[in-house]
Amino acid sequence: MKRFIKQILKHNDMDSSQIFEQLENKNYFLVSELRIRFTEDLVDKMQRDERKSKKFLNSLRYGFIGVSSGGRNGITEITKRDRGIYRHSQRFKGSAQYEALLKDEELNDPLPVKVVAHVPSGDRMVGLYDKSGSKVVFYDVYRY
Repeated sequence: MKRFIKQILKHNDMDSSQIFEQLENKNYFLVSELRIRFTEDLVDKMQRDERKSKKFLNSLRYGFIGVSSGGRNGITEITKRDRGIYRHSQRFKGSAQYEALLKDEELNDPLPVKVVAHVPSGDRMVGLYDKSGSKVVFYDVYRY
């Protein structure tokens, strides 16, 4: 698994089918095909905690599952009822880093999202989902 995570972090630009082909050596039916990217800051965080990173990466196999009703892993929309993580995403939305990410990644009308995984600490990987281009850029980890 360490080799797999290092490959992900090294390439930092793979679609979800490639990620899980390497993870399980078989093809998965994905909810949706997504182009998955990680910012350099997030890559640094992931390298420091590979165990947690593995859980987040495993949850990506479920793709974008919309608004979470609880009990499901995957990429879900951040809503107002998410309180703290919602405020975090709104603060990020007003930042220079947000504007740079929109420009660099060519994101159109992005939706704030989180990765739901079985992480007891309450950490969630957060990012922006480009509804028109079916890509996600993850930029941070937020702790509830």
